[in-house]
Amino acid sequence: MICPECGGRNGHLFGCSKVDPAFLAPAPVEFVTVEPLAGVDERRRLLAFPLVFVGAWLLVSTDLGGFIGRTFFGMWLHELGHAVASWLCGRFAVPLPWVTYTSGHSWLVDLAWLGGVPALFVFGRRRGSRVWQGLAVGLAVLAVPAHLLTPTQQEAFFTFAGEGGAMLFGAALASTFLLPPTVKPLQGGLRLGWLVIGAIAWADATHLWVLARRDPANLPFGLENGMESDATKLVDRFHWAEDVMISRYLSLGAACLVAVLVAWAWALRRATIAAPPTPARSRPGP
Repeated sequence: MICPECGGRNGHLFGCSKVDPAFLAPAPVEFVTVEPLAGVDERRRLLAFPLVFVGAWLLVSTDLGGFIGRTFFGMWLHELGHAVASWLCGRFAVPLPWVTYTSGHSWLVDLAWLGGVPALFVFGRRRGSRVWQGLAVGLAVLAVPAHLLTPTQQEAFFTFAGEGGAMLFGAALASTFLLPPTVKPLQGGLRLGWLVIGAIAWADATHLWVLARRDPANLPFGLENGMESDATKLVDRFHWAEDVMISRYLSLGAACLVAVLVAWAWALRRATIAAPPTPARSRPGP
């Protein structure tokens, strides 16, 4: 059969008015919506965690980097470590740059413990946060035996807690990078800032005792700001053997490192599980 308009045989040629418009329309294309790969981004972000610790260690291994790490990072958590040890023992303390002033037992500090720890636990329970609840329980577990120490033992604990606090609080501060950003202090650039500060503080305190293990001549004996250094007090006043003191500091530093690496591995595994499957590519419809 020949079309009288276009002359096509058994059909119609292009441009003929008798051609069905639906026949000329292109086949519909089915598009697959691609959601943002939040899990993949989270895993990439977590890779910064061990890299910052490596960078912090390399920084404090140099003379200039060691000065920067101690002055602007480690010193502050060092003095905070002294103060927290005093507070755990029920003693009044005020941390300041390069020195922490402390006095004898204070009932005000005891009242703060009696009211603050339960309030912190209730706060965490109302928010449904196991972190805050665990922190409250941990503080109570530490404060009770610290109050039972003798005055001499409390003084030794206060002295040891300087470098020990820099290690412990540095690792804890760095680990906030692994927490979900549910509050403003853990959002945006602040997360990376806490990681950098904590990693450098931990590295600054730990590196000192690694050098002391290699060569006891690196032990920080003598005077600091006109006062005996912590190492001098522990050896001369409290009769700690040098190798025992070094081993205790290194053990604490290693324990902090292991703890943060375990936390990092857990956070990385959580991000991997939460990552969505790879989306299918767009494909044309039938």
